[in-house]
Amino acid sequence: MRTTGGLVDTVEHGVTGFRFDHYRPDSMQWAVGEALGVYRDSERWAKMQQAGMARDFSWDASARKYEQLYRSLTKA
Repeated sequence: MRTTGGLVDTVEHGVTGFRFDHYRPDSMQWAVGEALGVYRDSERWAKMQQAGMARDFSWDASARKYEQLYRSLTKA
């Protein structure tokens, strides 16, 4: 995925997925190459799947983060 918007917070390169920064074909080709390399390593691929599934992207988790941010801002 291209590193934009919420992807910066949700996709950790090489841990939960693959990111590339520049909007260019060679950047995307590099990320696809990275993904294919990991896919060929079934143990590493399984670890990535588990890492992604273990993340909490629920609305409750988002709300907690916003609440923490607002509380820290009101203390400043």
